[in-house]
Amino acid sequence: MVRSNNIMSAEDRLAYMYFYYFDTAIKTMYGSRIKVVDADITNAEELEELEKQDINTVINCAAVVKHFAAGTIIEDVNVGGAQNLIDFCLRTGAALIQTSTMSVLNSAYKEDLAEGFVPDEQALYFGQILDNKYIHSKFLAERAVLEAAAAKGLHAKIMRLGNHAARHSDGEFQINSDNNSAMGRIKAFAMLGCAAYDQLDNTMEFSPIDAVAKAIVLLSATPDECRVFHVFNDQQISLCSIFSELTKCGYPISFVERDEFARVFAEAQNDPAKARTLTSIMAYVQSAGGREIVRLNRTCAYTLQILYRLGFSWPFTTWDYISRFVEALTGLGFFSEEDEF
Repeated sequence: MVRSNNIMSAEDRLAYMYFYYFDTAIKTMYGSRIKVVDADITNAEELEELEKQDINTVINCAAVVKHFAAGTIIEDVNVGGAQNLIDFCLRTGAALIQTSTMSVLNSAYKEDLAEGFVPDEQALYFGQILDNKYIHSKFLAERAVLEAAAAKGLHAKIMRLGNHAARHSDGEFQINSDNNSAMGRIKAFAMLGCAAYDQLDNTMEFSPIDAVAKAIVLLSATPDECRVFHVFNDQQISLCSIFSELTKCGYPISFVERDEFARVFAEAQNDPAKARTLTSIMAYVQSAGGREIVRLNRTCAYTLQILYRLGFSWPFTTWDYISRFVEALTGLGFFSEEDEF
């Protein structure tokens, strides 16, 4: 399912994107292996038309990934679209694979957490912060899927995804790199040119998108009892190491005391051209009300044990790999000061 637009048909859009990522013409497979349907998940009537097709699995990777937007576009697509697909799958008996995000378990107020608490694949709501539109919408979609599975017998799985990174095979990165929130954090620190010492122990993971896709396909075939998965690379790298590597790549980030970082951050917030870049690192900064926000540790132990049994393990994250995709981001103008800073 692909939405057409005023410029390209659904068939042309898919062909264009496929050629960008794989340098291969896909239209020769139209009508045989691939049937392109021009439809929108927010349009329930268009989905009803698809009930005539023999569809046994629906993978919902459609989403508005902006953290804030005017109007209700985020809720319409991320929640309303998911509900439409739930209804479609209940009517047809198809399985629903809902792609979600680890951001639904991203942060919380320290005072609200039990000591040592780490949310796992069985966690849904425990008082975590859900105050931006994107994270809240993905949480609501997860809840709707789980409710339909428990109450109505929906065959469904939720794939909470981590930091989508460049393909392991060749370093190719997503065309819309500005929509990658984890990369947005790196971009924000690069723009500020500094990070606080007490931030350097925080970690990031890089999940090569080709490995992510393979893991999703494997996990989609597991029994109904296996419901929620944390599909992210278990290899964690400290921000200190990442920032040091970025400095080598030409994007210097100095390490400063917390007060100095707060000053630089506040200064950037008052610059409209820079403020929008900072939204991805708000969880690293003390909230205005003075309540301490903590970034939650992540676990994927349950998911890893299943993947091991399916013959899958995450490829090793090397510095060469990171350097290659930083170069790819540079080629896409990701760090362009003229456009963003």
